Amino acid sequence: SQDVVAIGYDDGMVMAVRFADAREVLLRRPGKGAVTSMMWDKEERRVAFGSAAGDCGVIDISA
Repeated sequence: SQDVVAIGYDDGMVMAVRFADAREVLLRRPGKGAVTSMMWDKEERRVAFGSAAGDCGVIDISA
């Protein structure tokens, strides 16, 4: 297992960053409302997000 942080931005972008080498992966492009909430699932493989624009989704980072 690798330590990863998911980051939500004011422009709607979501990124994952690995602590070991600071590698960044774009998970969601900017252009929607600000990301206002995020939560990892119990297996820490998927992150759910919600935005101020009413968008929401689940992103699987295990692939």
